[in-house]
Amino acid sequence: MRSLLRKSWRDLLRARWQALGIALLVAIVTILIVGGAHTRALLQGTVDGWYERLDMAHLEIACFPTHRGAIEYAQEIEGIAAMEERLLAEGLLSGRAFRPVPTLVRVLPEDAKPRITQLPVLDGRLPKAGEKAELVDRSEIAEFGLGIGDTVVLEIGEHKGEYPIVGVGMSPEHLLHTVHPEYRLPIKGTVAVIYASAATTEGIEHANRINSILFRFEPGADGAEIQKQLLSALPV
Repeated sequence: MRSLLRKSWRDLLRARWQALGIALLVAIVTILIVGGAHTRALLQGTVDGWYERLDMAHLEIACFPTHRGAIEYAQEIEGIAAMEERLLAEGLLSGRAFRPVPTLVRVLPEDAKPRITQLPVLDGRLPKAGEKAELVDRSEIAEFGLGIGDTVVLEIGEHKGEYPIVGVGMSPEHLLHTVHPEYRLPIKGTVAVIYASAATTEGIEHANRINSILFRFEPGADGAEIQKQLLSALPV
C-alpha cells in the first residue's frame, strides 16, 4: 500500500513538471510569434518610411543605351506620377591607397539632384552644375580610406580621369557589396559605388544616352498594368 502511494506521488510530481514544461514551451512559442510579428511590423514601417522619404522608384526599366527623351512615349499612360532617365556605367575606381576596384557609376543629372530614388548627402555636398567632381558612397569612406578633398581616378571604358571627392552619399539601392561566386557571404571591398557628375562623363561612349528609366506610380495605380504598357511602348 505504501509503495503504491509513493508511486502515485511520484507520478503526480512527474506530471506536474511535465505540465510546467509544456506551459513554458507554449509561453516561449507565443512570445516568439508575437515578438516576431511586432519586429517585422517595425522593420516594414522603417522600409516604407525610407521608401517614401527618398521617393524610391516603384519600377526600373533597364534598356540598351538609347536616346534621351525615351520616356516621352510613356507620357500618356495613366497612373504614372513621375519618370526619370539616367545612365549607369561600369568602370574602375582607384586611389593612392588602393588598387583599381570594379565600380558601378551612377551618373547624376545635370543639376546633380535625382528626383526619383533621391541621394541623401551625409557629408559635404553634391557636385555643382558643370563641375567635374564625384560623390562617393559611405562604404568607400571606411573601406578605402577616402575622404572629402581626396582625388580618385575613374576609368570608364577608354576614358580615364582624376576627380575630387566633394561629398559622401548613401543610397538604399546599394546597401550590400557584391557576392563573390565562390563565397556565400558578402565580401567588403569587391565593388565600389560612385555618383559622378554629368560633366565627369563627357567623352565616354554613350555619355549622352540613357540605359535606366525610373518610374513612380500614383497612389492606387495598377503597377502590373502600367509595367505591361510601358514594356510595349519603350525601346527595351
